[in-house]
Amino acid sequence: MAEDTIPSFLLSELLSPNELEQLFQRSKEADRSVWDILVEEKGISEDSLAELFSRRLRLPRVRLATEPIDRSTSLIPERLARRYLCLSLGLRGKKLVLCLANPADLNAIREVEFHTGWSVTPVVATRSEIREEIERYYVNSNPLADIAQNTWETQELEWCEPEPSNLNLDEGESRRAAEEAPVVRLANLIIAEALLHRASDIHIEPTDNGVRVRNRVDGLLRDVLMVPKWVHAGLVSRIKILANLDISERRRSQDGQLRVRFRQHPVQLRVSTLQTRDGEKVVLRILGAGQGIPSVSELGLEPEDVERLLVAVAQPQGMILVTGPTGSGKTTALYSALAAKKTPELNIVTIEDPIEYHLAEANQVQVNPRAGMTFANCLRSILRQDPDVILVGEIRDQETAEIAFHAAMTGHMVLSSLHTNTALGSVYRLLELGIESFLVSSCVNLVMAQRLVRKVCRNCCAPYTPSTTLLKRLAWGDRKTKFIHGTGCSECSQTGYLGRIGLFELLPFTPEVQEALNEKVNESHLLKVARRAGMRLLLEDAIAKIKKGVTTVEEVVRVTYLREEAVMNCPGCRALVRPTYSACPYCLTQLRNLCSSCGQELKQGWKICPFCNHKTEPESASEDQRRRWLQ
Repeated sequence: MAEDTIPSFLLSELLSPNELEQLFQRSKEADRSVWDILVEEKGISEDSLAELFSRRLRLPRVRLATEPIDRSTSLIPERLARRYLCLSLGLRGKKLVLCLANPADLNAIREVEFHTGWSVTPVVATRSEIREEIERYYVNSNPLADIAQNTWETQELEWCEPEPSNLNLDEGESRRAAEEAPVVRLANLIIAEALLHRASDIHIEPTDNGVRVRNRVDGLLRDVLMVPKWVHAGLVSRIKILANLDISERRRSQDGQLRVRFRQHPVQLRVSTLQTRDGEKVVLRILGAGQGIPSVSELGLEPEDVERLLVAVAQPQGMILVTGPTGSGKTTALYSALAAKKTPELNIVTIEDPIEYHLAEANQVQVNPRAGMTFANCLRSILRQDPDVILVGEIRDQETAEIAFHAAMTGHMVLSSLHTNTALGSVYRLLELGIESFLVSSCVNLVMAQRLVRKVCRNCCAPYTPSTTLLKRLAWGDRKTKFIHGTGCSECSQTGYLGRIGLFELLPFTPEVQEALNEKVNESHLLKVARRAGMRLLLEDAIAKIKKGVTTVEEVVRVTYLREEAVMNCPGCRALVRPTYSACPYCLTQLRNLCSSCGQELKQGWKICPFCNHKTEPESASEDQRRRWLQ
């Protein structure tokens, strides 16, 4: 029997050598399996045996009550499943996941591989669990009942009833499938798991052989679940009904919203459907409802940048802009600034699409283009509502930009976002939208560009050495830095990262910056002026966080745009530096001859700066150093 193939070394933790010898001798004499004697006579539980096999053989321990069984891959004959107490959990890539009570039984693995033609990846479960699932898997004629048994029913999640809808919903097979109890439980499981693991998006994607469920956690997608293809129609219909979408329409994309309560907190989800080759794909964006708004000091800003942002927020009028790509935390940063500004004496109005956070004492407006409520139209109406502070979700067009600047110019504080890569890019984006440079310089108080990087898990952090290629891309020259990363643990789901933090680039509109902008200088010259005003670049903030052990080199390279420039060695200290540097930041060796008055680069032999008439100073770098630098 399969139970009698347990090697003695696996049981050495539980029994002494004499007890092991007696155990196998008694099994032969009484014609009983070793397993029965261990459980019934020795009092060793099946859970203990499963944990022992998992630990000694280094195999995953699964609990079949929550593990989905892919019925579409009925690859193991019933006689083999009953003989060896094994069960297929489905295909994962080119491997068949085989659940066994005794994973040390090599005969069982070889015979399953012979009959199925697939290589086997064994996992461990208890004998009782496998027997119970075999009865359901091979006997039960209702496939939906199998799904019901393989999903746990949570009491922490409840669906809120959708608002009455005038859509023409199909009352046929799709609607009946959506109301099946197993489909309801599966939908509950998918959303509850996402909320439990702090996911921002849920992807339900049909494939050739099934339906893949993935969650976006800390900015990256993770595989969560694979369910049979025949569940797809009912699951999608269930979500569409609750989001007030037309379940009879499958050819065009639809958008909607649904609400749930998780652990007594309301959570709103934005639903989007898309027709693909294999069927309808559904993406649910988990909005910020029910989550706390972090304070400005909790965003990840350096103390001096926190002070700059709070000073800009405290102004009675003007504009604060936050820029970055989709998913970079712009809305969270705007709400943090708004929460710092909020007082009972102020009338705060927001215009968003969608509303991601609920802020007490604020009047929040949802954009609805079909009803004529665009950003521009809503902004016009709000200006007649006696507002003090206005939050515009995004400046997308010239009309919205002009009204927003009119509001900032007439005594209102306006907060908004733009889609550009850098803080300086926002300035020139506004100029492209037709805003005059004098309006930008006089109305904007601060521009903040940001990205989100994953934080190193503090539970499993350890020293490591990044690759030379990545360090070269960052022009890293500090050889004394001690790098750390996460090795992976259960708390961070073996990723090495837990949570995210922002990288920031703040452009304060000092008098020097305003003057340069009014003179319509190019971006490179404006950057020099901003740097003299104290602006620190995104990459510099990222490097500071790497040195503090907050994040890793790999994360910074993943989320920040690095221009592929040549990297050279400093002639003084041999550190990696970029040709654009005027001096080495590590040993202060001068790399280019710049005017000490205006900062413009001077050519060799010039005795006076042609840009500002300032007399030049002797070069501090030797000719030998300069020659080696140019080489």
